[in-house]
Amino acid sequence: MVAGPAAGAGRELPRGVRAAALMCIGWALVRAAWTGYNAAVQTGVGVFFKGLFYYGSHDGTANVDSTSFSYAVLFGLAGVLLLRGSVWSRGFVLALAATDAYGRLRSLTGALLDPSQVDWFTGRLEGQLRLATMVIGVVLFVVLLVLLRSHLRAGAAAGPSIGTGPSVGAAPPVGTAPWAGPSYPAPGGYQPTQPVQLPQPVQGGWPAPGYPGGVPAQPNPYAGPVPGGYGQPQPPVGGYQPPPPPGPGGPV
Repeated sequence: MVAGPAAGAGRELPRGVRAAALMCIGWALVRAAWTGYNAAVQTGVGVFFKGLFYYGSHDGTANVDSTSFSYAVLFGLAGVLLLRGSVWSRGFVLALAATDAYGRLRSLTGALLDPSQVDWFTGRLEGQLRLATMVIGVVLFVVLLVLLRSHLRAGAAAGPSIGTGPSVGAAPPVGTAPWAGPSYPAPGGYQPTQPVQLPQPVQGGWPAPGYPGGVPAQPNPYAGPVPGGYGQPQPPVGGYQPPPPPGPGGPV
């Protein structure tokens, strides 16, 4: 499964995440040091590796510090994932540190309140180092929680999104009349330009000047002639009157 390094790719890693990653790696080294001490001094290397997979009561494998070994591996892996920019690893680190802190706090209260343990933890060098490790484990969780609580979301470090809507001053849509004048966008966004309506020519040419309202209304071709108005039959040129139609008894 890919850890998802693309979450932090292309931008600088936040300082809090980088500091948390370094703290995880440092804590992994501390737990690895205790693992090495347990393997080299307390149990032996052979018994130690055997005790990683077997728990016996008579061969010394019960004394193997498998807890320090496990946390050394997990905290080291978590620190590397944080440095790679993996977002989900931030929650994983907090869960891991909380689990470790619970165990450290439980051991710390026993070391300070149990009379049979107080002398060993406070009077011997190894006990004092163990006691200091318990305190560091509890404090580590609190510090990691402060550093990572604002970086748990994937979009926390992302930049603002770019809008896709039309911008003010955009080009008018295709098909606008070329003689249309310039348009100015109304508040709230772009408004399409309305083409200018020009007067249409009528039969016989353009209207003569003097029509204040533009072109006069066209007559209804289906209406009868109006006396003195448009469509009234005009007399022929020269005053010639056509002969009347022949009536009954008239000349043929």
